Amino acid sequence: MRINCNTIKLEDQDYKNLESIISKIASENKIDDIEAVQIKLSADASIIQFKTAKPLTTEARKDLPKSEFVFPEEERYPIDTKNRAQNALARVEQHGTPEEKAAVKRKVKEKYPDMEVAK
Repeated sequence: MRINCNTIKLEDQDYKNLESIISKIASENKIDDIEAVQIKLSADASIIQFKTAKPLTTEARKDLPKSEFVFPEEERYPIDTKNRAQNALARVEQHGTPEEKAAVKRKVKEKYPDMEVAK
């Protein structure tokens, strides 16, 4: 099994373990309620895509510790979950300066060493 942010590549033996896979998804993405994980199997049934049912609301974002942001003073680019870290990487690629891109990549790699981060 390979986990990459919100997509999981399943091996044949993993089909028997879907419940534990869903639990792992919930745990790694700080989802307290496993019911909040929505699953979508691909046509070949070897890929599971998931998303949390609860987006980051303005109120929830205000409650995040400053340490969960790449730029804590400005509260920019939250990386409290792998999904949000992946999103921070995507957004900074679209709109960030070279310095911001480097900072986001560095912080994401520090927090999630197993996550693939483009150079």
